[in-house]
Amino acid sequence: MENVPNSNQCILDIYDMSLATGCRISEVLGMTWEDVHLPEGPETQGWVHIQLAVLTRDKKTNVIGSPKGGKTKKLTLPQFGIEILKRRMPQNATGLVFFNNAGNPFHVRSLYGTAERAFERARKDLGIDVPQRLKFHTSRKTVLSQIAETHGIESASKQGGHSTPEVTRRHYWDQEQSPVIDHANSLERFGKTEE
Repeated sequence: MENVPNSNQCILDIYDMSLATGCRISEVLGMTWEDVHLPEGPETQGWVHIQLAVLTRDKKTNVIGSPKGGKTKKLTLPQFGIEILKRRMPQNATGLVFFNNAGNPFHVRSLYGTAERAFERARKDLGIDVPQRLKFHTSRKTVLSQIAETHGIESASKQGGHSTPEVTRRHYWDQEQSPVIDHANSLERFGKTEE
């Protein structure tokens, strides 16, 4: 991280916050400090209220509006997500958590362009083998698949803000990558016969 130019740190934080929440990129970009609740002590949990998104509406970009389907959600944050927010939090924090150099919401297309340039620089300057273009949606699918594997498809659907678990199952849960279910020892007794 010490080799990351300040101009690219925000891009990394946005990618990491998508991994910390499983949110759509529009929802990560719409996060405000008023909706961030950092833990006040070791016994409390940090969380974020996702109720805004950066959208394109009526051919206007960077419009702040409601998330897809108008669904809001409150999500607890893993420790790395809390650390990102603590590091980014300015004095008297208000407004957007992530914004461009002009203080405006990021436009997703320009964000991808900036990310691609940052990745290219990492390839050249640091010798890191990174993809040419890593879609933010890949992070969302990774998170929702992990939650489905660990906590079930209903939980993944709620985290993703989907209308039904079937939407999550169809588009986000990579069952080909899921572990083999191993109950063979429990079933072995059915193959034994009395002599």
